[in-house]
Amino acid sequence: MVVAMAIAGVAGTVIKRTIPRARPSVKSELRWGGRRFSTKYHAFPSGHVAASTAFFGVLIFARRRVGLVCLPIPILIGLSRMYLGAHYLSDVVCAAVLGIICAAAVWRFFCPQWPVTDS
Repeated sequence: MVVAMAIAGVAGTVIKRTIPRARPSVKSELRWGGRRFSTKYHAFPSGHVAASTAFFGVLIFARRRVGLVCLPIPILIGLSRMYLGAHYLSDVVCAAVLGIICAAAVWRFFCPQWPVTDS
């Protein structure tokens, strides 16, 4: 779970440096672009949502019932990031997709044969 979270964090940072998108709280005519090293322009994708989705995504793959009970956590994190004005909806949705991809990749790499089904 921690490996998936780390991969999502690194991938999110690379995307943030490549696509500097202004946060909703930044008053500017230019929505895409800006200074790459200012945190005001690191909105896309949401690192909080990507990391939490990757973490709990692996849990969903491993233990479906427990993972589904914990599913509201990344959803609430995404809603709180939008409520605070730190991210747009597209930032949160793309981060959730990134987290799911990272969780699936880690699950596929570390547990390729699990669960075993007798057919």
